[in-house]
Amino acid sequence: SLTGLVSASYLNEDGTEAKDLKLTKTGLFIQNRKGEIVRCSYGPEDLAFQLGETLQIHSGGLLHATPHAVKFMDDVKDNIARTTFALFMEPNKDHLMNLPKGVNEESVHTAEVYNNIPKIQNRYNKDMKFGEFCEKTFDLYYKMNNK
Repeated sequence: SLTGLVSASYLNEDGTEAKDLKLTKTGLFIQNRKGEIVRCSYGPEDLAFQLGETLQIHSGGLLHATPHAVKFMDDVKDNIARTTFALFMEPNKDHLMNLPKGVNEESVHTAEVYNNIPKIQNRYNKDMKFGEFCEKTFDLYYKMNNK
């Protein structure tokens, strides 16, 4: 549903903070509603929140999930580690994933601009439990990325 993220830290092999990194290719990237992939940066004292597909379904499409990924590229030396903390907030596995009353399924469909992720409409069914939605989601992501 919702993920809280602290800013990433980069550490040397001895556990000390790696300073003066000029990161332009490494970090958290999100795909905006125009389909553009953009690097997301926020300060060390900040807390970011990412909306998930469960919240998209529970809100009836009022809120939209944010496709995202962490990239670790060649602008970081091999002896540097990236560390962060994410707090995942989600319903119990037996929680029903029904839409709000009066909302049709099309309102929560994944937009066509997000062509690199399995569409919600191929994973979601009325009266589905959260655990079932997760299993179907993991299965489709695995199939998509192991072709």
